Amino acid sequence: MRHRSEPSFLKKLALVAAVVSGNIFLVMFLIEFFFHVEAIWDSQLYLYLGPAIIIVLTLLWQFAFRAGRKADPDIDRRIWYLGTVMVRYGLATVLMIYAFAKFTDGQFTHNFSDSEVTISQASGLKLAWAFFGYSSVYSSFIGGMQIICALLLFFRRTVLLASVILLPVLANIFLMDLTHHINAEDIAGSLLYMTLVLFLQYYHRLKSFFITHERIEALDTHAPVQIGGRWKPWLKILTVAACIGYPVYDNVTDMYEAVTQLPIRGAWIATNEYRGRDSLVEQVQLDTVHTRLYVEDYLQARMYAGGKRQFGSLKPDSAGAGLTLDFMDKEIKPIKGAYHMISPDRFEFTGRQGTDSVRYVFRRRESKSKK
Repeated sequence: MRHRSEPSFLKKLALVAAVVSGNIFLVMFLIEFFFHVEAIWDSQLYLYLGPAIIIVLTLLWQFAFRAGRKADPDIDRRIWYLGTVMVRYGLATVLMIYAFAKFTDGQFTHNFSDSEVTISQASGLKLAWAFFGYSSVYSSFIGGMQIICALLLFFRRTVLLASVILLPVLANIFLMDLTHHINAEDIAGSLLYMTLVLFLQYYHRLKSFFITHERIEALDTHAPVQIGGRWKPWLKILTVAACIGYPVYDNVTDMYEAVTQLPIRGAWIATNEYRGRDSLVEQVQLDTVHTRLYVEDYLQARMYAGGKRQFGSLKPDSAGAGLTLDFMDKEIKPIKGAYHMISPDRFEFTGRQGTDSVRYVFRRRESKSKK
């Protein structure tokens, strides 16, 4: 028989799902940050671990605390409070991660190679990011609102205000991810669900105020769980500082690590190419097809030659002048060699591709600069 103060099984399931769905992404962010394991996102283990963890924790809450409810009738209230705190702080931290990314060029940035893509060819992600990133004021406004809502989530008195602001914002982001085929609908959906769970905790108060016009008792801000004793204020300060400090540090370090620290970063067009022994023939062909090279951030490179688009990554050696262009298509042999700057707007690259010797001369071309 269910204790009168015990939430229903569905309410327990809803809260546990909110705790797990958001914080599992936070754990993945932390794993990527501390261990540099970016492949954890590609594995999509969270799609399988998340539901299993939710079911196990809900069943434990349902059956493991039956004896404890007789000795402590408020045990469910305490668990509910701790779960809500985890939802609030987890949601706030993930919001901070995405908010500060808008101020450090982590979101809504443009690649140099975007000039090669027409509007009809652009993906939904490119279109959305081009729209939101067109104005730095607009993207900063979005990031600022996310930061404000995240700060409101740290205080129980302002949780309802934060959820009211966040619901339409996150609903719009979730629909944007779905309709524009942006591979982030799982995170956006989790954040939206967490916000909805927080909002629905005030359902009866909102119903009394807007519909039945009944008297509303003052909100009880007394925490049913006392953690830390006299150190509680400092414990909360340290927790909030960690929830803010980690996103700031992660985005700032990522901003500096992302920028390709090479003088050839940018958009280039080849003026000469020499390959193998028949250099004259190759040079005439090159003048016809106009090979273009785009050196992006994260040492990514895109080359357009002969009407074909090739993606790859750059691997500079320790000396700095040596460079390897490794293509994603493993059927294309990597280009290994060295470059030197002829001028700030021209550089020469000499090396080998398989058994062929190659030499390129590139000049900088006008391309839409990155935000």
